[in-house]
Amino acid sequence: MRQTNTYLWYLDRLDEMSWASTANDGTYDMCPEAGNTTAYMIDMPVWRGHSSVSPRVTLSVDCADNAGCSESRGDPAQNCIDSPVYGGSPLYGALNHGTAIASLLTGSFTGAARPEVIALSVYPCNLQPKTQATWMYNAVNWIWAHVSSRRAAGVDRLSVVNHSGYVLPWDGYVDTYAQIVKRLVQEVGLPFFTSADNFGTDSCRFSPNKNAYTPINRTWDQTVFVVGHTTMNGSTDVVWQNPSPTRPDDRGSNLGNCVSAFAPGVSIYAAANGNPSGPLNANHYRTWEPGSSFSSPLVAGVALRWMDRFRETNGYRPAFTLVYEELLAMGQPRASVSSAWSAGYTACYSNFDPGVFFTQTNSTCPGNHTAYTFPGIGNTSGARMVFSNMSCP
Repeated sequence: MRQTNTYLWYLDRLDEMSWASTANDGTYDMCPEAGNTTAYMIDMPVWRGHSSVSPRVTLSVDCADNAGCSESRGDPAQNCIDSPVYGGSPLYGALNHGTAIASLLTGSFTGAARPEVIALSVYPCNLQPKTQATWMYNAVNWIWAHVSSRRAAGVDRLSVVNHSGYVLPWDGYVDTYAQIVKRLVQEVGLPFFTSADNFGTDSCRFSPNKNAYTPINRTWDQTVFVVGHTTMNGSTDVVWQNPSPTRPDDRGSNLGNCVSAFAPGVSIYAAANGNPSGPLNANHYRTWEPGSSFSSPLVAGVALRWMDRFRETNGYRPAFTLVYEELLAMGQPRASVSSAWSAGYTACYSNFDPGVFFTQTNSTCPGNHTAYTFPGIGNTSGARMVFSNMSCP
């Protein structure tokens, strides 16, 4: 299907073989659509009532519980809508982010592909705590069991995992989570896509990014494809490095040798649940702040399309390394990029919500905060801008 989206620059850019904005032709070639594939997403709850993702989001699983993942606890997004913690306005982070990511995976006109999406929520409604690595670990185990069950029943769907998030460097489960992701990819064969995240520092400090498959590290032990984000400024895509006026602690895309590739992540038009002061709206969209959260699902969608074409041509499911190699081959090398924070900086993280932090010039933090100094990093070597290069006949 040739999709005309002159205003969705990020889809247009994905199937151009150039960084130059003048090369955009106002279309996105979605051939094939990958309609018989599956994307498992580990994220915040997805509101399945949004017209962009219904009915392709077929299942919601609640993993934000120490008891493990469960389908029996109902729809996590609906649980949040009904929860009193929102005071009648269930339109903030816990729902919007997940719905946006789902729409970039499979949305009616915002998505990079058209897979079935199975949404695993690792965030409670009130975002306290923001998430736990143990919940993400449980989500990966649930995906493993679900894929195995399907295959045992003779259903071998082409599938990927997208996790637009991270485990913080000092989390006790940082290595445990990286290991379970590695086993899922190696033993089950699911390509795993994750965001580089947005601290403007070394992506290798975050889990599972240290196992990134990159142009300079292409071994079977490198099991995740880590995506940083780029802008649409000027004639070339450049990594967004300046703090956002509305998010002063957001330092731009993480960099370093644990970034596999870059993709659009600025001025992304995607689904949202409604205006903060209004009711839920099944047809509401918004232009999102910069973030690699939005870059990762776009690349995951391109991967599913390529996998679909590969199996149609060759008759079997491609190995994850072959998928990653093809994505690197689709891209073009880009200039090395230096971090704006090459000397490193200190962040003070709340002991109650590790997603809340502020930066400062020394290592002394107030009470109930933990200091962590991000290391300075040099240039990003070999990372590429992803282009799908799969045109319609």
